[in-house]
Amino acid sequence: MFSSPTVLPRRRRARSTPLASDAELRGARAPKQARSVALLQRVAAAARDLLTTRDYETVSVSDIASAAGVSVGALYTRFPSKEHLLVYLLGDVAEEIRERVRRRLRPERWERARLDEIVRMYLGDMADMFVTHRWILRPATMAARQIRDPALAAIVTAFNRDVHAQFRSLLLRRADEIAHASPAAAIDVAILMISATMREVVLYGEPVSRLAPAQAQLIEELVCAATAYLTRGHATP
Repeated sequence: MFSSPTVLPRRRRARSTPLASDAELRGARAPKQARSVALLQRVAAAARDLLTTRDYETVSVSDIASAAGVSVGALYTRFPSKEHLLVYLLGDVAEEIRERVRRRLRPERWERARLDEIVRMYLGDMADMFVTHRWILRPATMAARQIRDPALAAIVTAFNRDVHAQFRSLLLRRADEIAHASPAAAIDVAILMISATMREVVLYGEPVSRLAPAQAQLIEELVCAATAYLTRGHATP
C-alpha cells in the first residue's frame, strides 16, 4: 500500500528559509542542504501517514523509507533510529496541543463556571486529544517508559506539566470550594485519578469516538467522581 512515492501525503510545511529550524529538528540530525530538508520532511510525512493507519510497533524503518521513496540508508542520515523520528513527530503535536489548551483554559473564559463544568470540559478535551493524536501519543508515552530516551522523556514530561498546570490553576481559583486541608494536594490527586483512567482506557485501550456512548459515560462518571472528591472530601490530610 505504501510501496511507492506516489502515495506520499501532499501536506507540506511552509518554509521561509532553506534550512529547518531547531524546533523542527527535534530528534533529527540537522540537514546541511535544502534537499536534505526536503528529505527530512518527506520521511516525517510518510511516517505520520503510516502511523495513523498502523500501530507503531508494526511499522519498521524499512516501511517508512519505502513510503517516503528513499533508501533506508538515506533515512538514517536524518534520523538515527525510529525513536528519533518519534521525538521529531511528537514535538510538533505537543506544541499544537499546548496552544489549544492555552486558548481553551484562559481564566476569563471560565470565571463564572462551576467546578464540575471545568472538569467536564477538561476531560472532554483530553478525550478528543487522545483520540485525534493517538497515533503519536500512545507510542511516545509508552516508549518514554520503556527506552528511557532523554529527549523523548523531556518532551513527555514538559507536555504533561504544561497541560495539567493550566487546569490546576483554574481549580486553585476555586480553592474555597474544595473540602480539603490542602486544596493543591487534592487537585493533584484528582488530576492523577482522571488522567490515569483516561490514558488507560482511551489512549492505551481500543480507540473510540469521542461521541461513543461508553466514552461519554466514562467522562460523566469521572466528572462526578472528581467533583465529589474535591467538594465533599475529608477536611484533614
